[in-house]
Amino acid sequence: MEHSVPNEHLPSTNGFDSILADWLEAIDRLYAYYLQLHTCLREATTQQGGCSEASTHIGQCPKNQLVQLISTMQSELLNLTQDIDLVETRQQAIQERVCAKLARHTRRLNQLNYQASTRLGLIKRSSS
Repeated sequence: MEHSVPNEHLPSTNGFDSILADWLEAIDRLYAYYLQLHTCLREATTQQGGCSEASTHIGQCPKNQLVQLISTMQSELLNLTQDIDLVETRQQAIQERVCAKLARHTRRLNQLNYQASTRLGLIKRSSS
């Protein structure tokens, strides 16, 4: 199910500096969420004696959704990095394309951040 992203996390359109700042903030949040999710998964697996089949949930979050989100975060970051690497910054028109790409990337990162935040909320809830 696709969740809407709260308005405060939508990229602003006040120029390159603002777009870049929004993108950097979204990347920072993505990395922080990734580390939290990865730690939760690792700790749950360790507590179960290394047996990933012992429980299908961490808190109220299904493990398979957690694994899928972590994988999506990894691949999306790689895709975004490759996409930005393809852009050259020789001309003003290129800067406009970079801004548009960064704004799209920020929206995608914020979607993933919202999903990660939701999963972390479910992890913190008791499974009973």
